[in-house]
Amino acid sequence: MTKTEFSIAAAQTSSVPGDIAANAARHVKLAELAAGNGIDVVVFPELSLTGYLPNIAAEVAIEAGDDKLEPLRMAARKFNVSIHAGCPIASHERRPYIGTFVIATNGEIEAYRKRFVHADEDTFFVSGEQTVVCKAGEMRIGVAICADIHNETHPADVSKANADIYAAGVAITPTGIERAHIAMAEYAVRYRFLTVMSNYSESTGGYEIGGQSAVWDTDGKLLAKAEVNNKCLVVARSVDSQWTGQVVACDL
Repeated sequence: MTKTEFSIAAAQTSSVPGDIAANAARHVKLAELAAGNGIDVVVFPELSLTGYLPNIAAEVAIEAGDDKLEPLRMAARKFNVSIHAGCPIASHERRPYIGTFVIATNGEIEAYRKRFVHADEDTFFVSGEQTVVCKAGEMRIGVAICADIHNETHPADVSKANADIYAAGVAITPTGIERAHIAMAEYAVRYRFLTVMSNYSESTGGYEIGGQSAVWDTDGKLLAKAEVNNKCLVVARSVDSQWTGQVVACDL
């Protein structure tokens, strides 16, 4: 019988404030590190290409066809790694969306726009409306961003779209980490999917961040977790449908 393997990682890293080009270069290096460790998909924190900076989001917002994403498209093809990169996405009005660009291994880009923008973000961002579930190999990955995970409608809709994995890029402070971990473990059990949470390794936009990116299996078991300030890839690896976890250190 042929052994089937798949792996996905939460990148716990930092961002250069407002500098998409510099942050894209970091994403490329982490995609290369992922490829070297046999990882198929890398999920980055919320707004990872700019840092979590609501005040400047409208100025730096881009769309899926922007040339600034070309290094990520090239990296995805070169390393055969799908990249989930956070970025403000331009909208029909002044306020942008909080978005994730999902760059597939063929270089195609799909955009997810955060559906559940919380009250403090409403001044700066508009909410999206669509659930996005992307294929990576034989896996279907539901894309989430931060506050999405605290509205039970979101993971329920992802489950209805037959996702195997629920992957969230977040920017969560130390006081919110425990609640986020509990939610992700509960969704894993309820909907029988692997859950992945990627948080920043250090403060962003003046917000203290709690790190502790993590992955949980379909029984809600914690497979692997980063320390608060560690820069690393937190990996979930499946071999014949059995999930294991590991942490791969990096300095980006």
